[in-house]
Amino acid sequence: MAWSSSYLPLADWRRYLADKPTILGASAAGATSSWRWTEGTIADTDQTDARYPTIRASDFLAHTWTAPDAGYATDNSGIALVMVLDPAATFDTIAILGHNFTQMQNADDTLLYVQLEIADDYSFETNVQQIFGKFWTPSTLPRERIIGFELNHGSASGDGVNSRQYTGVAWARLFIYTYIGTPLPLRAAPRIGEVLIGERRQLARKPDEPWDDNRSRAIVADFRAESGAMQRTILSQGQRVDDAAFTFATDDEAAALRAAFKDCKRGGRPVLWTPAPYSAPKRSFYGFIEPDLDMPFSGGPTVRTARFHFEEIIPYVASEEE
Repeated sequence: MAWSSSYLPLADWRRYLADKPTILGASAAGATSSWRWTEGTIADTDQTDARYPTIRASDFLAHTWTAPDAGYATDNSGIALVMVLDPAATFDTIAILGHNFTQMQNADDTLLYVQLEIADDYSFETNVQQIFGKFWTPSTLPRERIIGFELNHGSASGDGVNSRQYTGVAWARLFIYTYIGTPLPLRAAPRIGEVLIGERRQLARKPDEPWDDNRSRAIVADFRAESGAMQRTILSQGQRVDDAAFTFATDDEAAALRAAFKDCKRGGRPVLWTPAPYSAPKRSFYGFIEPDLDMPFSGGPTVRTARFHFEEIIPYVASEEE
């Protein structure tokens, strides 16, 4: 089956440029063990480190890593995480969470490349296209998560839309390599906590005010003695928490929230919540929403107010910013 693509709807593109929030509630990856770290195709020798299996890239836990064999990775200039998508996927977003790219510096002027390619066959010989790519110098290697909201293999549309949705994709691969005129061996084996590939839901508005767009907290355990003494143990700190509401009077806004809720199995799976996708994509928070979608009428027969509670899971965005 050949993959196809179409531009994002113009209304969604304009909302994205206006920094309205997005919710990615389902990953086409699912929980799969059929991925491999290889030289470039699924038919190549599997170079996955048995201690870090590829199922960890799609197990909804961004703090558990998958990695290739360190000996192979550091003897070669690049390696690919080959993704078998079954059933064939529809997506317009990619997120790479919990990586170790800051450890992959070589010479001072070496560039580290990460790119997403898709194809119609397992050997990546038919209809191969790069639809996302980033590169960094050693001084700019990213600690933050890698987010791609503008997937595209060509030019923008006549309306200026520079992002596409891809459908029927059965084969994809993440290439990670270093280059400085000629390829150089990787300094370290790449590690990736989670790869999300999915269809985001574009919201039409920011949350109602008052809303704290930078709320965070620590998770603690307290011991209280009868004497009145208290000891507090910090379990984690920097967790993003959102208590938001959206008031609207249009069916498409209700449909977007209902679709996002359904995508994440009605709160049973994590979502990627991005309050400002255009200006701050790296502040995309991975966590859970309440398993209860509440959108009561709040102002007559058409106006509804949806309540949205979100709690981030590790690794926290705050840990990548400090």
